Amino acid sequence: RDHSVGSLRGGFGASAAAGSVGYGSLYGFKAAVAVIVFYFGVKMLVQFEEILLPFIMALILVSVLEPVKQVTMEVLECTLVLLFQRVPIFNCCLRGPRKGHMRRE
Repeated sequence: RDHSVGSLRGGFGASAAAGSVGYGSLYGFKAAVAVIVFYFGVKMLVQFEEILLPFIMALILVSVLEPVKQVTMEVLECTLVLLFQRVPIFNCCLRGPRKGHMRRE
């Protein structure tokens, strides 16, 4: 009997070695890859922070402040039109509604 050949061809040692490479090591490998990708992603962000941070801040400001600006401008415009209609001095600044384009309420 040769113990070295039996253990390499399917003895107890080979099945134990095959069983140790299972789902646990696969999840560990995936976690290690995720950590490495996250690390290099953070390194890239740090490297390009002079370009990315102002761009991200401008994008956030535009996306948040644009609707606020639109509502504010609409309120101010309506207030100004109402003020111009009430004060007779500003009647020259207002244009009357066109005949074919009257708004229906």
